[in-house]
Amino acid sequence: MSRKTVFIAGAGQAGAVCAMALRDKGFQGEIILAGEEPHAPYERPELSKKLVSGGRSLADVTILDAAKAESLGIRLLTGCTVSGLDRDARKVGTDADSFSYDWLVLATGGRARALPGAALTGLPLVSVRKAEDAEQLKALIASSRSVAVVGGGWLGLEAAASCRQAGLEVDVLEMAPRPCARVAPPALSEALSALHAANGIRLHCGAGFSFVPGGIRLADDTALTPDFLIAAIGMEANDGLAAAAGLATDRGIVVDSQFRTSDPSIFAIGDCAVATQSDGSRLRLESWQNANVSGLAVACQITGTPLPAPEPLWFWSDQFDAKVQMAGSLEGAEEVILRGSGTEQMAFHLTGGRLIGAWALNCARDFVLARRWLAQGTRLAADRLADGTQPLKACTAA
Repeated sequence: MSRKTVFIAGAGQAGAVCAMALRDKGFQGEIILAGEEPHAPYERPELSKKLVSGGRSLADVTILDAAKAESLGIRLLTGCTVSGLDRDARKVGTDADSFSYDWLVLATGGRARALPGAALTGLPLVSVRKAEDAEQLKALIASSRSVAVVGGGWLGLEAAASCRQAGLEVDVLEMAPRPCARVAPPALSEALSALHAANGIRLHCGAGFSFVPGGIRLADDTALTPDFLIAAIGMEANDGLAAAAGLATDRGIVVDSQFRTSDPSIFAIGDCAVATQSDGSRLRLESWQNANVSGLAVACQITGTPLPAPEPLWFWSDQFDAKVQMAGSLEGAEEVILRGSGTEQMAFHLTGGRLIGAWALNCARDFVLARRWLAQGTRLAADRLADGTQPLKACTAA
């Protein structure tokens, strides 16, 4: 029997996790992991935080360096662009060579969404998507006194916090009426607004603005003249390779619940994958957890090993000295119970007495318990949960 080959297009976190999991699950064939960036695979969450502040180095967040790849028998190709896909022949073309595959895993990630009109300002502009972006941001912070961050989602708030902690004057511009409005409930947005305001960041939410030479003009005619701009308005999935090969795409590569594309020999994982939900809707997740879960799930399918038990969606963000965490679903709850206040608070979203979602600000220990309850479908006693004097572990229903 000929030796099987798995080719993984994209050497970010999801691709690296898949490659390592294949070996861990006993795959004996060839594994080729190819990525455009010149670096070995690394985790991205620290790009807007400790890689900018100097608290960590790229080596600290690298998850599969050349030595480890060699020890696992993984052929790691950095600085390698995958340029073509022939599904009939089961071959991929790169700028270095062409490769045959038995299974293809698309882990092509995404690119920072462009900020229209920003060039008019004449100011330096940086997005935070790659290691080089973090280095550019670090250099700009060192030579600047002020910055305007366009986008008040998670990335924008993290980058804003890093800049403020470095001593810069910071303005954050968000078209929505509150920060992180797309994914965070109003109470969490309010807590985030208070956190940033307390640390001296000026938030401009729900207000229009325009780019002008030398800066930004707000709808109320306020002029901002920052030294540089940060674009944090989301990412676009790199689905061009898949689309050109005739795979189904929809602002990402369409997959089923097990990350299989419309071609049975091709999977898609990580930021580029758009998963079809049980109700027919589609969801693309950009998270550390999804990169790990999707990479592991595909490795299990290729090796014929049991899939891990599903776990509730989970996300975290570090801003200033605060840890923000979310898990499960924060939409459509019948009841929301808030415990704590100020810089330490937590919310529980209940339906039918069961916890369906939770968020926490600086309540890491209690959040561990909430995640366990989510996974177990635990019923909670709302009256005890609402009583902040009751220990959290005493709030389960009889």
